Amino acid sequence: MHVMLRMLILAVLALFPLAVRAAGPWPEKPVKLVAPLAAGGPVEIAARILAESLGAQLGKPVIVDNRGGEGGKVGVEAVTKAAPDGYTLLLALDSILAVNPLLYGKMNLDMNADLTPVGQMANLTSVLVVNAKLPIKTVPELIAWSKTHRMTFGSGGNGTAGHLYGERLKAGYQLD
Repeated sequence: MHVMLRMLILAVLALFPLAVRAAGPWPEKPVKLVAPLAAGGPVEIAARILAESLGAQLGKPVIVDNRGGEGGKVGVEAVTKAAPDGYTLLLALDSILAVNPLLYGKMNLDMNADLTPVGQMANLTSVLVVNAKLPIKTVPELIAWSKTHRMTFGSGGNGTAGHLYGERLKAGYQLD
């Protein structure tokens, strides 16, 4: 795992006991941490690291609940439908919170009214890579190569950063 991501997770966790002490006897039961994208990806990995450390500090299990689907929409809706008691948390990405309302139009929730941000946990970086055996060293070379070769890409779902990056490449725009 990237060193910067670990440092950010540890920084957030270092502050957590202060908030817990001020709030009282919470938690009295296990806490659920919803990871709203596909299992095995960076969001789930970050959620598992956070859950392990947080559970150790709280003295109660923190259970990761993978709820991938519709670019994070399924996980977000699960959290907003849960009891508002602090026992169901969401590990959200900015792309889920900002893009989904635009992508899906009318949703069964209002991101601003139904969710309260607690803090930033990490910065995730996307990296574009190709097979080293291909004659591609730059993004413009990749775009040119794609015009004469069939290419596919995968993403965590519609509206995710990976999906938007792929669509931008497909349209022939260089990523910044």
